Amino acid sequence: MQCDKCGAESPLTAMFIRRKRSFRNSTQNICPRCFHWARGVRAKAFLKLYIVLLLFCLAAAAWNPTDFLHSHLVNEWSMFINLALATVFSYLCLVLHELGHAIAGWLVQFNVWRITIGHGPMIKKIQAGKLLLEWRVFPVGGSVEATSSRMFAWRLRRLIIVAGGPLVYVLLIALAAAAIHGEFGMSDVDWNGIYPWQVLALTSAIMLVGTLVGPPIRTARGVNTRDGFKMYQLLFKPISSVEQRQLVHTVAEANSLTLRKQYKAAAEMVNDALRRSPSDPRLKIALMDIQFNTSDYLAARQSVIELLEGYARNDAYRATMKNYLAWGDLMIGDSQSLDEANKASEEAFSLLPWEAGIQSTRGHLLIEQGQIDQGMDLLRRAIRGVENRSDEASVLCSMALGEFKRGNAQAAQKLLNKATRLDKDCELLPRVRRELEQPPSAPPAPILNPATPA
Repeated sequence: MQCDKCGAESPLTAMFIRRKRSFRNSTQNICPRCFHWARGVRAKAFLKLYIVLLLFCLAAAAWNPTDFLHSHLVNEWSMFINLALATVFSYLCLVLHELGHAIAGWLVQFNVWRITIGHGPMIKKIQAGKLLLEWRVFPVGGSVEATSSRMFAWRLRRLIIVAGGPLVYVLLIALAAAAIHGEFGMSDVDWNGIYPWQVLALTSAIMLVGTLVGPPIRTARGVNTRDGFKMYQLLFKPISSVEQRQLVHTVAEANSLTLRKQYKAAAEMVNDALRRSPSDPRLKIALMDIQFNTSDYLAARQSVIELLEGYARNDAYRATMKNYLAWGDLMIGDSQSLDEANKASEEAFSLLPWEAGIQSTRGHLLIEQGQIDQGMDLLRRAIRGVENRSDEASVLCSMALGEFKRGNAQAAQKLLNKATRLDKDCELLPRVRRELEQPPSAPPAPILNPATPA
C-alpha cells in the first residue's frame, strides 16, 4: 500500500490510516507519520490562534478591567473568547488529569517513571530524578507509566491510579459549579458574554465523558485505551500473574536507570532477571538498549540476532529489530558488517519507510556507499520526524558526513558543530570528526552527454 501524502510504500497495510478527504466523497490512505504530522500541525495552528486571542483579551482587561468587560469588542467577540478559554482549559484539564494519575500512584506507593502530556511531536522532555516528563503538542490524551515491586493489593492500588485522572475532572466540575452558584463571591460580576466557570465545567464534563467511554486514541506508540475501559478490566477481568507484573516493574526500572545513564546498575538488574526468565523478550530488549548506550556494539548485535531468531513475521517489530541490527553493524564498521547492515537496513526501510530512525540509518548507509544524493534526501526527511535532541544530533552528523563527501567541508563543519551543541555525547561524533580530519574528496564530475563535445 502507498501513502497518498508522502508516497511511502509498505506491505504492512494494517498500519495505514484510511480517512475521508476534506470536502470530498473520496478517501485516502495515510501512513502513521503523515497522520500524526497533520494532527500536530492543526493542533499548533489552533493553539497559537487562541493563545494570541486570549493574551490580547488579558492585556486589554489588565489595562482597564471595567471598561473592557463592558466594551463593544467583548460583546461581539465573546464566542471566540470563550473558545480560547476552552482551548486553554483543555490543556489545563489534561495536565491536571495526568497529575491526578501520578499523585494517586505516589499515594499507593507505586513508582511513577514517566508522565506524558498529549500526543504527537515532542515539545519538551525533562528528567527529574526517576521521573521523565514529556510534553507533546496535541492536547488529547496522555499517559502515566507506574509500576510496583510490591504485589500486596495490587489490583486495588492500580484501580486507584487509573481512577485518579477522572476524579480530577469531577473535582473541577464541582469547583466550577460552586463558583457559578456564588460560593466565591463572583455571582454579581457582569462578564458581558464571557463565561469562564461555565466553560471550565463544560470542558471538564466533555473530557470526563471522553476518558470514561470514548474510543481508544491512536498514537505513534500504538493504541491508547481510555481510563473507563482500564477500570472495567481491573474490576472484572483477570490480571497478569505476579511474575509478569514483577517483570514489567523490572523492565521499567531498568529503562529509567538507562535514561539516567546508570548503565551498570541497569545491566545488573536485567541480567539478574534474565537468570530467572531467560526467554523473556522484554528483558532482552532492555539489555540490548543498555548495550547500545554503552557502545558495546558486538554484544548488542548478538542480542538483536537472538531476538530475531525464529521470528518470521514481517511486521513493525521485525523492521525495528532489523534497524537495530543495521545500526550495530554500522557502528562496528568492518566490510562484512557493512554488507549485513545494508541488507538489514534495506529490509527495515521496505517495511517502515516513514520511520525517522529507519530513514536515518538507511540514509547514513547510502552515504557510506557513495549514493550521497539519495542518502541526503532520506536524512532531510528523517530530521523532520525526530523527537529528541540526541536523535537530531545523530542525523546532523550523518548529514555532515554527506556534505564532506560532496566536498563541502565548511558546510560539514557547521552541521557537526550544531550536532555537538545538541548532544556532545552523540555516538557518531567521533566517527564523523575522524572523517572530517581527512582531506575532502573532490565533488563528483558532471555527466556529459556522449553526443555533446566536451
